[in-house]
Amino acid sequence: MASLLDLPIELLILILEKVGGRELRRGGGSARLAVCRVWYTAALPIYTSGFATSHVNLYGHNIDTLRSQFGYAGFRPIRHLMHKNTREVRIHLLGHPWDEATAQADEICEYTTWNSPPYNRNEDPSTIVKALDAWRDVQLKPCLDELFSDLRRFEALESVIVEARSEPRHETVRIPHRDYMYVGTISKLLLNLPVVHNLVSLTLDTHGTELLGDDHICHMVADVLPRIRDVRLRMTRLCPDILGLRNVKAKDVKLKCLIIKLHSPQSMSDHAHESLNDTHGSFMCSGKATQTQLLDGLIRESRTLITKLDHLASGEEHSSKTKIRISHAPMILPRVQVIDCRSMTQYLLKDIWFAREDDGKPRWFEKEDGEMLVYGGPYTYDSLS
Repeated sequence: MASLLDLPIELLILILEKVGGRELRRGGGSARLAVCRVWYTAALPIYTSGFATSHVNLYGHNIDTLRSQFGYAGFRPIRHLMHKNTREVRIHLLGHPWDEATAQADEICEYTTWNSPPYNRNEDPSTIVKALDAWRDVQLKPCLDELFSDLRRFEALESVIVEARSEPRHETVRIPHRDYMYVGTISKLLLNLPVVHNLVSLTLDTHGTELLGDDHICHMVADVLPRIRDVRLRMTRLCPDILGLRNVKAKDVKLKCLIIKLHSPQSMSDHAHESLNDTHGSFMCSGKATQTQLLDGLIRESRTLITKLDHLASGEEHSSKTKIRISHAPMILPRVQVIDCRSMTQYLLKDIWFAREDDGKPRWFEKEDGEMLVYGGPYTYDSLS
């Protein structure tokens, strides 16, 4: 009678590749493979595969590694490894391809270093603009479009971080600011997030660039919000529609914590719609809404969303209360204010940190209690009046 031991080695390898190295490494996988020398020999390359693809960090200068290293140039086996092994995808952009210093600072050390453009001060600005346009349209957009369209196949993906930032004005004063992310690219991200698999965390921070095209994507964000446990948002344009709840079943609700930043660093105020004075960050505003109108609208919608989510979760076991917090930099205070929309209480950042010191890095302090925040009492809708 035929058994697994009788399988041709080629077929055995195909089966092991389908299972994936991550599954082979789970539990007693190594012990089971050691039972048979043939199995062990065939499985060893697959067993050790995927280590380099578990965490994928992409920057402006290495975006092409999607094609050269991760199989988005037709080399399917490497892409299949990503489907089975990648747990985090982090895309960190500054709007140009000379961000090696930032990448080194992010991955090796904590302090900020400056990126040096490969242009001299006397170079024709139009030449720089053409080079940046070529990088955006020939490298960045096609690579991200292909990756985002493929995300729904990532079975092990737990965290997606997309940070589309820009450098402080004084660092790139001779480089024209170029908006570099297309709405279509972000749409592909939102439409293909693997919410039916293991995804638990989404960070979308696009405050460093205006989205090119029809940039009202709040309804697309709203469609995925309830399906992800932790969501962190900072966008140059948003409206209360981002908190709308549509066509979601109780079994699909996973949201436990939502953080929305409404302030941008003062040094990035070129990208804000409404700048405050030099001691503040910039409040990012949508359309004709004032700071107070947008904030109050978001708080009211968040209260409605919390009520609906509580109702959906009422029949589910082990359900916990959803936390929604919104931070902003009001004119009347030199510090960032955080509003807890469930308890309707407000918090302030401690004196050691001010909005003007924000260098654009997304410090998600809003989720922490007691470490950086000081209780500021109950919040009422006229707090900003």
